[in-house]
Amino acid sequence: MRKREDKKTKRVLLIIIVGIIIACGVFFKLLTWNSSYAAPSAKLSHEFIANVVKSQSTGILELNNEDLNSIIKTYIDKKSYGNLNIKAVHGEIADKELNFYIPFSYKGVDFLFSSKGTITFKDNKVKYNPEKLYVGKVPIPREYVLNKLSGLLHGGVSVEDSNICLDASVIPLKVNNVYVKDSKIVLEVKKFDTTNNSKLKFLEELLKYIH
Repeated sequence: MRKREDKKTKRVLLIIIVGIIIACGVFFKLLTWNSSYAAPSAKLSHEFIANVVKSQSTGILELNNEDLNSIIKTYIDKKSYGNLNIKAVHGEIADKELNFYIPFSYKGVDFLFSSKGTITFKDNKVKYNPEKLYVGKVPIPREYVLNKLSGLLHGGVSVEDSNICLDASVIPLKVNNVYVKDSKIVLEVKKFDTTNNSKLKFLEELLKYIH
């Protein structure tokens, strides 16, 4: 009788252990989903530079995905924080949303962080509200991520009221408003003198920001 109970107990324990192993395996699979993701290459184009200069007279600058990622590539390169290595940052404008995909490795294991959110402009700041955050296919608490980011961000970028904020003063244009429309980021900017001399001066200032 005793032996039978011992066998039954061992069988139950074995089932529990196997179940835990399977659950851990499934969780790790979800966590490392699409971990081989590679961000598409991007670089500033002559057309984009021309559009930036043109915005001085039109008051409007529209950014498509290629423009956005060329800016990201210019300002944000690979970063390392101890065992955490950021491989790239890729933005994607989808209808009225702004999504980011960030492949990274932690202690040699590859992962893909992604976020879905919206942008607004207030108090002279471009504010990104990350509504959904994931590592692989696993949802990550927003408060946890923003708390970790708050100690890493600098250069006019900060975390405020559950938003990631970019101070408009770091943008080489006088920005009045920013919003997403028809899968493009639209910047309403202050108009300036459009003589040849002013264009050349503005272009020189723009190149300083880029380099």
